[in-house]
Amino acid sequence: MKKEDLYDAVTNLPDKYVKEAKKRKIPRWTAAVAAILTVVILLSIFLGTGGVNLGRGGVQVLAAAEYPQMAAYPNEQKYIKWNGEFDDEAFRQVYDRWRDDLNDLRPEEDFADGLETYFPTAARALLSGSQGNRVCSPLNVYMALAMLAEITDGDTRQEILAALGSDGLEDLRTQAKAVWRSVYRQDGAVNSVLANSLWLDQGESFRQETVDRLAENDYASVYRGEMGSEELDKALRDWLDEQTGGLLKKATKTAQFSPDTVLALASTVYFQSKWTEEFSKSNTREGTFHGLSGDTSADFLRSDGADTYYWGEGFAAYGKRLESGGTMWFFLPDEGVTPEDLLAGEDVFTLASDSSQWENQARLIVHVSIPKFDVFRQQTLTDALETMGISKVFNPAQADFSPISENALCLSQTDHAARLAIDEEGVTAAAYTLMDAAGAARPPEEEVDFRLDRPFLTMVTSQDGLLLFAGIVCDIE
Repeated sequence: MKKEDLYDAVTNLPDKYVKEAKKRKIPRWTAAVAAILTVVILLSIFLGTGGVNLGRGGVQVLAAAEYPQMAAYPNEQKYIKWNGEFDDEAFRQVYDRWRDDLNDLRPEEDFADGLETYFPTAARALLSGSQGNRVCSPLNVYMALAMLAEITDGDTRQEILAALGSDGLEDLRTQAKAVWRSVYRQDGAVNSVLANSLWLDQGESFRQETVDRLAENDYASVYRGEMGSEELDKALRDWLDEQTGGLLKKATKTAQFSPDTVLALASTVYFQSKWTEEFSKSNTREGTFHGLSGDTSADFLRSDGADTYYWGEGFAAYGKRLESGGTMWFFLPDEGVTPEDLLAGEDVFTLASDSSQWENQARLIVHVSIPKFDVFRQQTLTDALETMGISKVFNPAQADFSPISENALCLSQTDHAARLAIDEEGVTAAAYTLMDAAGAARPPEEEVDFRLDRPFLTMVTSQDGLLLFAGIVCDIE
């Protein structure tokens, strides 16, 4: 996606986001940066045999997702009295309500147990198969597959459960809901929502109990209409635009269903957050990035100060904190080591998931220099899912969709596109999916340069270390 496309998205930011930005005194660009961290996955299931004709008509909304309500994070500026004093008591009352709501959403501490294998496996599978810049969202694929497990059975479901590290469907339901709640936050300061939807062909019959379960357990909105019709295609595009703040219209405008589609699953990750400490624009400097395709000029974001520096076998690493509590990680391979080499190992995933347990870290004066980048990749998920052990769902003779339909169905369309960008204010990312290493050495005692001027690996994690995005940046375009 070109820079002018991003500009168009920014300048067409929906009014509700602009109003929110004005309330918080956030520049328009920052609001766009925050709102565009979005992922969509659309898995289309095709029909193998005929069904019952229920007639044609408009789009029906069978269920609308209802999200937990939470108090808004208090704006400190509102609690400054006319004489300049801060009304701590009033602020504390509102803050405590916000904190209580946030704590009520928090799942058990061990809710992510069993996912240690899934995230590295998914990231490797999704980032393989090509050269150049790549980006993906393992968390989004997890949520989509959790929904897919609900509407499959037998060996088809077992492949999905095995790939997700779940012992059974009930365990997956519990964990997927906990994952959803761990990411959810909609308080005016941070917006982080996983949205799901189920799309049904009005010419087919479906098992209502499964549809109800998806709506209740997966916070899924459910729609029904004529597959292949402009009405349903428009409803799909409208839903996607609503979940992405209207920032991905250049991608969603081509989203559509085939007339052969029987049902489809769509899932988005919407994330709005700035850096906890922004890069100063006055410090941004032009420099050279030594990319896979040659040297190019790039604007480098820079900061200097006391920070934590990490290192491991074959790499150095730096984590930039986000207001959401999450982190964007940058892994710089040693000379002679590639980002793919790091991706093949376990160390980068271990560090990103829980940096507090990483032995090789030191508090130093770190001179950070990171290029602005904007990477985009579109791919099909078929090969990646098969690499993860999920194959029967694509075979009409083996796929079992009996929990939702009596017909012979199979998964057909699984396109995945993702985008990741950064600037002084924060992270910009979007995705759209239609379903020998040199030994590490301790750094100098007092200060160190962390300059990303050659291909590197990056990750965005949630406050619990869940992998939202993973990417390889080989060139600055």
